[in-house]
Amino acid sequence: MQDTWRANDKLTVTYGMRWEIYFPQTVNGKGKGSNLDFNTGELLVAGYNGIGTNMNVSTSFKTIAPRLGIAYQVHPGTVIRLGYGRSYDIGTFGSIFGEGPTENLPVVASQALTSESAIASVFSLDGGPPAYVFPTVPANGRIPLPDGVSARTRPFHMVIPTVDAWNASLQQQLGHGTSLEVAYVGNKGTHNMFDGGGSYSNNQPTIVGFTPGSNTNLRRPFYSKFGWTQDFTYFNPQNSGSYHALQTKLERRFSNGLQMLANYTWSKSLVYQADYFDIDPRVNYGPAAFNRAHTFNLSGVYDLPFGRQKLLLSNASGWLNQIVGGFTLNGDVTASTGFPFTYSYNECGNDRDTGPCRPDKIASAGLGSRSFNAVDHCGLFQSRGSAYGERREQRRIPASATGAVRQCRQRFGLWAGRGECGPCAEQAVYHPRTLQPAVARGGVQRTESSELWESKRVRGLQPQLESGQDHGCRATDAPVAVLCPHSVLGIFTLSAS
Repeated sequence: MQDTWRANDKLTVTYGMRWEIYFPQTVNGKGKGSNLDFNTGELLVAGYNGIGTNMNVSTSFKTIAPRLGIAYQVHPGTVIRLGYGRSYDIGTFGSIFGEGPTENLPVVASQALTSESAIASVFSLDGGPPAYVFPTVPANGRIPLPDGVSARTRPFHMVIPTVDAWNASLQQQLGHGTSLEVAYVGNKGTHNMFDGGGSYSNNQPTIVGFTPGSNTNLRRPFYSKFGWTQDFTYFNPQNSGSYHALQTKLERRFSNGLQMLANYTWSKSLVYQADYFDIDPRVNYGPAAFNRAHTFNLSGVYDLPFGRQKLLLSNASGWLNQIVGGFTLNGDVTASTGFPFTYSYNECGNDRDTGPCRPDKIASAGLGSRSFNAVDHCGLFQSRGSAYGERREQRRIPASATGAVRQCRQRFGLWAGRGECGPCAEQAVYHPRTLQPAVARGGVQRTESSELWESKRVRGLQPQLESGQDHGCRATDAPVAVLCPHSVLGIFTLSAS
C-alpha cells in the first residue's frame, strides 16, 4: 500500500508499506534433494518420513518493507528532500534459491581418486573411473554424512537479505536553468552476500592452537563431534555491509547552445569477507572491493556558435554555412581514485594454515617517488606470525600486485588504496619476509607504528608463536612497479547535423 499526503503548497509526504513473503526452495520429487542438519550430522532427504520437498525449511513472515519520503520547499528555488526505505532480495549463487539442495547426496557426489604411487595410474582410459556407489536412503530419510564428503547447505529457517536505505538532499536553484544539489546517501545491508561470494565454510579450522606441523583437522569445529575434515558451502547470508556517501550534482539545462552536468561522490563502503567469518568476522572486515573513495564526472553538449542564426558567421552563404555550421561538441570526463586491494606474501604458509594471508605495515611507504621497489621499501611490512595482519585504510597507496604471485588483488584488507589495478600494475612490488619480531602487548601480537590511520584498527587473533627472526628482503623478489594512484578518462566527439 502507498499514499501521498500534500499538507500544503510546500510540504509533501509519501509513505507506504509492502509485505513480501518468500517461500523456501522445493525440489521436484522424492529423493531429489537434501539439506544438512549440523545438529545431528545427517542429510535430510526430501520426500522421506515427513521431510517435505522443501527439506522442512521454515518461512520468515517478518519481511515488512516500509517507505517514507518527504519533500519541503523552503522558498522558491530551495527544496529539501528526505527518504527512507527497506527492501529485500532473493539472493544469488544459491544463498536463498538455486544450487544448494540438488547438489548433495543422494543426487550428486564428487569423487576424488588417488593413485597408489607417483608413477601409478589412477584408472585406465578403457575402463574409466570406478562408479561411485551412492548410499541407500534409509526409511527415515536421514543419511549420516561421511567424512570427506562435502555438502551445500542452508539454515533450516529462511534468512532473507535486507537493505535499509536513507538519504537527505538540498537542491538550490542558482539561476536560470542551473541548479546545485548536495546529498547524503547511506544504506545498511543485513544478511547479505559476502564481498566476493554468497557462502562460507562453517567447518574452517581456527588459528588458535596452531604450531608448525600440527594437525589442522583437530581445530575444525565439527571434527570432535562428527569427525568431519571437509569444508562446507554454507549458504547462510550473514554479511552486514554499509555505505555512506556525500553526493553533489551541478546541472545546467540546455540554454544558449550549452548543456552541462557535473557530479562528485565521496563514499565509503565497509563489508565482511567469507574467509574465517564463522570464527572471527573482524578478521576480514574492511572497504568493499567495488568502492572508489572519490569519483568525479563532467559531461556536456555545446552547439558551436558558427553558421546562420548563430553568434559568429550568422550571415554565412549557403556553401559556407554547410562547411562551418551545424557542429556540436560532446565531452565526457571521469576522474576517480582506485579500488582497494590487499598485500600478501609467499611465506604465509609457514606462519599459519588457515585464514587470510597478509603482513602488517610498519613504516611509511614514501609514495611521492612514483615508484616502489624492494631495495628501498623492504622494511615496510613484517609477518604477523600466527596472527593476522591488521586492516587499515591509507590515504594514498600504489596500485600493484601482491607478493611474488604477481596479480592485482582488488580486495579490501590491509590497505584501502587509491591505485588502479590496470596495465601499469602487473608486476609484484614486494616479497615480504619476516622482517622483525612483533611486539607482544596484552597477549595480542601487534606492531609498533606512529602513523595515523583513517579507519578503525582491528587486531589479529591470539598468537601461538612469536615471529621469526629477520630474514631480510631480496631485490630479485620484487620488480619495480609503476604507481597508478588514480585514473582519468576523457571522451570528446564532434558531430555535425
